[in-house]
Amino acid sequence: MPINSKKKGNKFENQVANFFTDNGIKMSRDSASGAGTREKGDVSNSQNFHLECKAVKKINLLKVWNKAKVECKKTHNKPVLAIRFDNMPEGEFLITISNDHFLELLTGGQTMPEMDIKNKYKIQRLVDAAKELLKIYNLKE
Repeated sequence: MPINSKKKGNKFENQVANFFTDNGIKMSRDSASGAGTREKGDVSNSQNFHLECKAVKKINLLKVWNKAKVECKKTHNKPVLAIRFDNMPEGEFLITISNDHFLELLTGGQTMPEMDIKNKYKIQRLVDAAKELLKIYNLKE
């Protein structure tokens, strides 16, 4: 007998919460998940993100992403989607985040400051000079 979509969603939300908790990041399924007036994600967490979980056969990713972004404006968190397609191996799912959020994770929040145009050209001249020296001394770039 096929599992109904609400039970399937609840099961996946629990799997996501358990996966992260088992790996040292405390999370739990929000018992109000699916309630129309809620302002938090499907899985509660102490991180600065709004986690929405979708267990699906197929998905309109842009539609789901835009909905999560709207919900995040209420909580001032970053949207994160956990997606599990029906044919994926048990325990495997995808995480979708924005490029800015991914960059923040990679750099630990330390990104290059905006530079004025004069400094940008100075750096470019420095790079060009270094390339020229490498060629003069037959070194690889």
